[in-house]
Amino acid sequence: MVGLPARGKTYIAQKVCRYLQWLCVSTKVFNVGNYRRKLHGAHQMHSFFDPSNEAGEIARKEAAAEALKDMLRWFEDENGTVAIFDATNSTRDRRSFLLNHCKKHDIQVIFIESVCQDEDLILQNIMEVKLSSPDYKDMDPERAAEDFRARISHYKEAYETITESDYTYIKLVNVGSQVVINMIQGYLQSRIVYYLMNLHILPRSIFFSRHGESIFNLMGKIGGDSDLSPRGRKYANALPKLIHEHLGDQPLTVWTSTMKRTIQTAEQLPYPKLQWKALDELDAGVCDGMTYEEIEVC
Repeated sequence: MVGLPARGKTYIAQKVCRYLQWLCVSTKVFNVGNYRRKLHGAHQMHSFFDPSNEAGEIARKEAAAEALKDMLRWFEDENGTVAIFDATNSTRDRRSFLLNHCKKHDIQVIFIESVCQDEDLILQNIMEVKLSSPDYKDMDPERAAEDFRARISHYKEAYETITESDYTYIKLVNVGSQVVINMIQGYLQSRIVYYLMNLHILPRSIFFSRHGESIFNLMGKIGGDSDLSPRGRKYANALPKLIHEHLGDQPLTVWTSTMKRTIQTAEQLPYPKLQWKALDELDAGVCDGMTYEEIEVC
């Protein structure tokens, strides 16, 4: 990972880790901040991160070295596939050191940089995430926010965005509004790129609705592709008002299955609609169109 504090690096790291584990890829995050807290305590004020603070710099490098050592041991002893080194890695020298060190162990490196110039997003991240971290436990929120902003300023003094043309990297700008990729190769790197291009860092609401009552529901039959019943139509007509009460005029995209009953349920919603076959209910096979009584007889 690469980027200034409060740019969502740890969030992205955890999300990518969970995604790759879901793909059955052995993945683990090594968060340098956790090593720093373990070695030197959690309550370090902003001066600890000042580039001119030699003792602080030595301590930070020690934490990074411990994380790197554990990461290499994990690759060797546990046959890990993807390790995510979660730290600022904000200078060319630091990235060069990591790249060369990993190459010595035949480890491919891909840098993921999170860049954000949106002050509102940065402030939101500070208030929602950073102030609840162990670094600021039991501290007055205003004082904690002021200290964290000072920490960011220290990192800005030495920060160098990725421009190395011979590095493999993904650069996310302003929560993915722009994505820059360089020298991406192979299946796994491409999957990571695809995932990051579709990753939403800000929280969102997802509404689920069962389809309105269908003709087959009235008849007690399973499966099929029947129309809505009159009561189902009534439900479909009432749905837009309910959604508007919760969302107001916010934009929304509606996803339905390819079945008529779900398409008809969403007909009155004034939003873009997409049909996705993966949302179809499980195929009932030879029992499709039967009642439960008929299935028992079979």
